[in-house]
Formats: sequence, structure tokens, C-alpha cells
Amino acid sequence: MKLNETQINTIDAVLEKSGVVYIDYKFEILDHIATEVEELMEERQERFENAFAVVLEKWEPKFKIASGATFGYLWEIPEIFMQKVKKLYWQKMILLTLASFILMGILLLMKKYLAANTQGVMCLLIALLVVQFIGYVKIRLSKYKTSFGFLYKQQFLAFLFMYFIPIHLLSNDEKLFERFGDASFPIFFMIATLIIAPIMNFKFYKKHFVQIKRSTKLI
Repeated sequence: MKLNETQINTIDAVLEKSGVVYIDYKFEILDHIATEVEELMEERQERFENAFAVVLEKWEPKFKIASGATFGYLWEIPEIFMQKVKKLYWQKMILLTLASFILMGILLLMKKYLAANTQGVMCLLIALLVVQFIGYVKIRLSKYKTSFGFLYKQQFLAFLFMYFIPIHLLSNDEKLFERFGDASFPIFFMIATLIIAPIMNFKFYKKHFVQIKRSTKLI
């Protein structure tokens, strides 16, 4: 027994109210629930309202709002999404750490050149920060939400204040790299991370708008 448009819209409204607003997963969940409701109506000859109530009761624990140390307790999203975005987050963090160590090694080899061009390094960091901010604004202004947009915003805000540390140091000390000497590993690792992070975050930005384009065709 196929659900009609009004019944589908009812399920959609309940999902929205439950916080299921990330459209890259929303339509998949809606389809699962609609299928289960259809099967229940067929098997038990139930009315839509009764069948939907039974199915929703099973799904509701997955919609419970969750937060945690991974993203910070200010970020609250349904449990079903939390598990999915955690996986994407840790994949990125592992790659980011490895790539940052590699780039740090390259930067250390270029230490003399960088020491002579501290203003260039500072301008690069400022440019990366500005580009990410533009991406953040564009995602915030998006009509729809996606898990990739959530990750982009979370990562941008997580690294935001880190940029001000080397920018502040470089703007006040043009001989920063020389002054640190052999103890310059932390500052080089931080700069390497702040260069690699936006490159990886761009993947979330791109996927956000790809998912919106795909999903809006279904709306």
C-alpha cells in the first residue's frame, strides 16, 4: 500500500520537528520509515496514523539529541547523525595530522627562506582564513542543511582562533622563526596544520553543495 503525498509530508514534518534536517540523510531515513509504514499497513490492515505511530516509536531513540567531546557540547544534533559525522570527522583528523607532519618537515627544510619572508607566511594565513570565512557564510546562508555543511562550520570555528596565534606572533616579530631556533617545531606544526586544514575542509564545502543539488531534485 503506497503512501500518498499528504502522508509523506506528515512523515517529513515529524522528521523536521525531531531535528532530522540534514538532507543528505533525511530522504534516506524518510524512505526507510515510509517503507516500514507501508508494510505495516499492508500486513495488519492498519490506518496510516496507527502504523506511523508504531514505526516512529521504534525510530525515536535514534532522533534523541546528542552532544559530546568530539565536537564540543555546544553542538547538538540527533544521535543518528552524530555517529555518521563522527566517522567523517575522525577520518579527516587522522589524515590532517599525518599531512601536517609531512608539511612541517618540508617547512623546516625551508626554514631560512620562511625566516626571510615572514610577512608572506602571515599573508598566506590571513588569506586562508578569509577564504574559509567566505565559505562559512555561504554555507550558513544555504537554504538546506547537510552533514558536510555541519562539519565545515564546526571545523572552521574549531580552528578559527588558532589562526590568530601565528598571525599575531608573525606581525610582532619578523625574526620569529630564527628566534625559536631548534624549538620551532610547535609553531611550524601549527602553521602546517592551518595550511592543510582548509584544503581538507574544502571537500566538506564542495560536498555540501553537491548534496543540496542532488537532494533538491527530489523535493
